[in-house]
Amino acid sequence: MGSGRRTTPRRSGFVLAAFLASAAIAAACAPTKDPPSPPPPPLAFPCSSSSGSPVSGNEPLQTGWYPNQPGLNPSAGGGCGFDEQWSLPVDGQVYARPRVDPKVGVNGTLLVATETNHVYGFDAATGQQLWHRTDLGVPWNPADVGCGDLTPWVGITSTPAIDATTHTAYLFSKTYASGTSGPALYEAHAIDIATGAERPNFPVVIQGAADNDPTATFDATMHLQRPGLLLMDGVVYAAFGGHCDLPPYRGWVVGVNATSGAITTQWTDVAVPTPGVPTLGRPGGGIWQAGGALLSDKPGEILLASGNGEVPQAPLPGATAPPHLGESAIRLQVLPNGKLAPKDFWTPCNAQQLSDGDEDIGSGAPLVLRDEFGTPAVPHPLVVVGKQGPLYILNRDHLGGFQQGPAGACPDQSGNAGDDIASSFGLPNTPGAWATPAMWPGDGGNIYVPNPVFFGANPGKLTSYRVVDAGGQPTLSLAGQSSDPFGYGSSSAIVTSTGAESGSALVWVTYWPTNPGQRQNAELRAYDATPTNDVLALRGSWPIGTGNKFTTPTVDNGRVYVVGRNGSTDGIIFGFGVSGTAAPQAPAPRGPSTAAVPPDARPDREG
Repeated sequence: MGSGRRTTPRRSGFVLAAFLASAAIAAACAPTKDPPSPPPPPLAFPCSSSSGSPVSGNEPLQTGWYPNQPGLNPSAGGGCGFDEQWSLPVDGQVYARPRVDPKVGVNGTLLVATETNHVYGFDAATGQQLWHRTDLGVPWNPADVGCGDLTPWVGITSTPAIDATTHTAYLFSKTYASGTSGPALYEAHAIDIATGAERPNFPVVIQGAADNDPTATFDATMHLQRPGLLLMDGVVYAAFGGHCDLPPYRGWVVGVNATSGAITTQWTDVAVPTPGVPTLGRPGGGIWQAGGALLSDKPGEILLASGNGEVPQAPLPGATAPPHLGESAIRLQVLPNGKLAPKDFWTPCNAQQLSDGDEDIGSGAPLVLRDEFGTPAVPHPLVVVGKQGPLYILNRDHLGGFQQGPAGACPDQSGNAGDDIASSFGLPNTPGAWATPAMWPGDGGNIYVPNPVFFGANPGKLTSYRVVDAGGQPTLSLAGQSSDPFGYGSSSAIVTSTGAESGSALVWVTYWPTNPGQRQNAELRAYDATPTNDVLALRGSWPIGTGNKFTTPTVDNGRVYVVGRNGSTDGIIFGFGVSGTAAPQAPAPRGPSTAAVPPDARPDREG
């Protein structure tokens, strides 16, 4: 061997040559594969472009699209990168999205509210603290009812609404009626964003009976105000669900006059519940939407989705709403006297099955699609999500009622009639959604939904869908997905762009790698909005430490704000923006986490 002489027998060499020749022939005959996509270019932004328009703190449609952010256009060219500008600790965890009033202060004021009932005003550009409120009441202890969804305190959980004219922030805080224990109390606050001071006639205690059921009295102890607030026609609307689905609770929508503080309406989605001891899903009908806000697409009307609870008892058209509207997409209208009443509804034909299995809809807010996503038959589509997996497209002008579709077509094998909706679409072996979808109309139009992994082998990912015309009905088709799985707790997506300009959009999310046990590796992420070879390319990722579930980033004037945890009880606010040099290369996709996932891991309820 040391001489380098060949020692392999000649016959073996012949066999090897024959094998290689046959392999070459087989390879030549085999179908060719597309070459792998080249890595995306480094994420770089214009250094001198306009940052973009400030964003209203009370967008009634909440589409997740920020259309005038040229400073975050990845295709505009430039040598500047994107990075963390500052981070600020705050007292209490943060689940409410930060809000910006661009007309208050030198650079606008960033409003942050926490679960210990602290409220802050920060300079939106520098992060300098401008004011701090600590007198909104002792936070409530969820151990009082044995719920661990949000711990250790519950205070201000929902995203505030901002009146851009009066520069007032509206928010709801949970505290105690007296001292540090006993019955809970919800209060509505109106805060001057310039100083943090309370406006006249506030705070207001939320109490009393439902307008549509005098036997139902609001019990703050058993309810959680999770969905973002809606300010509409001078009234602040807040929706409520339960804690960990612990009975008794039901869905509520409460209206408070933004000036006088008078309670204008208290409506419940399960009026006059079935007699009996309250149990899981009865009365129910909680409205939580993973924190997604109440919507309004028409003057004096509200769109929302309720979770598991008592469902209609018989088939009904949408214009004839029953008293039980658990597990439903609902359109409410404001009556001349200021009270709320259902104008239209849709309940899945298999609602009882979904409710019994905790696979209800309403695990994200509905998405109002722009008219270019519609068809002649359904010009005004609405997307509804749920925990089971399918995405539903409804007609906003005719939601669909209950069991109004083809006879015997309900998928629960009950023989009942199916759904009178435009379409439903679900990917095989794909988890449901615990997020509000986002949309972007550019490059053909896309809808973005993160599907989280929380147990089992099915890989949930950030998914992009297109709306296609199927015989006049809008339906969804898969456009692309991220290459790496998303963990339960990842946020709803948002989109920044320069209008509908091709290539100008990025999709932003707060990302968790897996669930449970990995929220300490949370990141702010940016993806290309248009898939390449069916893949949503990851363009940037920035660690934020431990995350809070469902906490969606906020965008304003070319800046991105995201929240995380600071220890086990407090929060931290990150301000990101354009600065410095571009990243040397796009981040590599990550593989599945190796964290152990208990076989019985389940998502939190109503949290």
